[in-house]
Amino acid sequence: MPNTVDQAIAFAKAHPTKDVGDGGPSWAAWCAALVYWAGGFGRSFETAMIAGSNSGTLNGDWRKAPRGAIHYWAGVFMNGVECGHTAIDIGGGNHTLLMASSRVDNFGTAIGTITFEDYNQPSYRGWSMRWGSETLAGVDLLGRPRPDDERDDDMTFRIVNPTDPGDNALYALSDSGRWVKISNPADLVLLQKFRDGDIGDITKGQVSIIRQYLSKLSPTAPPFDAQAFAAAVAKRLVGRMNDSMDVEQAVNEAIEEQVPPLEEEPLIVRPG
Repeated sequence: MPNTVDQAIAFAKAHPTKDVGDGGPSWAAWCAALVYWAGGFGRSFETAMIAGSNSGTLNGDWRKAPRGAIHYWAGVFMNGVECGHTAIDIGGGNHTLLMASSRVDNFGTAIGTITFEDYNQPSYRGWSMRWGSETLAGVDLLGRPRPDDERDDDMTFRIVNPTDPGDNALYALSDSGRWVKISNPADLVLLQKFRDGDIGDITKGQVSIIRQYLSKLSPTAPPFDAQAFAAAVAKRLVGRMNDSMDVEQAVNEAIEEQVPPLEEEPLIVRPG
């Protein structure tokens, strides 16, 4: 799971020399490695150029970049290869950037912070909330703060419309940046009921549908075990009257045990 912006800053301060990965005293020329390590991302890229080219559409207006955005530059060469440059926007009102560069040294050897305007490189490519397919924890793909900035649960998701106006489909979007298209309106209603906690009449089949979406959003999640779910419900009904309220409570408790809780309110994002 990626780090929050604050965790990325803490990582940089804790590693004044490059003592992770291929070791060395200086972070100079290791800008992509710093974003990878400080961001806690699951995928590394050989260069910042490659990272930027694999991180979706880049926005060329740096002034619009929110806290948690990743900035990308071209025009930086090593051994005749254009490697580019990258940094994390840690905010502060003046677009302070966390980066590895010979231009900074306030955190250690070629590691620290600098404002965007002071860095002033003309070969700016743009910014994205993404590092590959991931975003830093605590912000979504539109750069908005999430209600729980310290959440590290891959199983949380939101319902979104894509920003592409030519696509009217709805998607479930995980905090780690994974997308799953919602295949039909019935599934949308089911997912929203689940998000709202309206699960008193949910069936095992519907739980299975929900679990399929969650598994795709978080591939590391264990598959839903229908037998274990049924056993959990039966266990909670022992000694009860087994009326509708007993069944509802048993189902709720069993679902809470089987499936990690989600955010309380779904988020609907309209195109444009």
